[in-house]
Amino acid sequence: MKKIFILLSLIGVGAPIVASQDPMAINVETTKDNGSVDITVSVDGGIPPYNVEVTDQVLQIGAGPGFVFSDLPVGSYVVTVTDSDDPPQELSQEV
Repeated sequence: MKKIFILLSLIGVGAPIVASQDPMAINVETTKDNGSVDITVSVDGGIPPYNVEVTDQVLQIGAGPGFVFSDLPVGSYVVTVTDSDDPPQELSQEV
């Protein structure tokens, strides 16, 4: 089993600064096992609810912090996260 960890701190460019809002931080963990991939997306900061999409998968909406996409084929994926206030943030990952 192979694990890959990626941590991004994302701040919307040109977005108004709100003193009580922490910048949205996204942590993506991918796990490969027996030819399939699980992608776990954790979101912190920003303003929930979050929309979390992974290429060709069903959109997940919620307060988080965790969103799991299971039993995916090995390949390239784009993870897109949007909170209630900021533009979408994207991360490309090949697994």
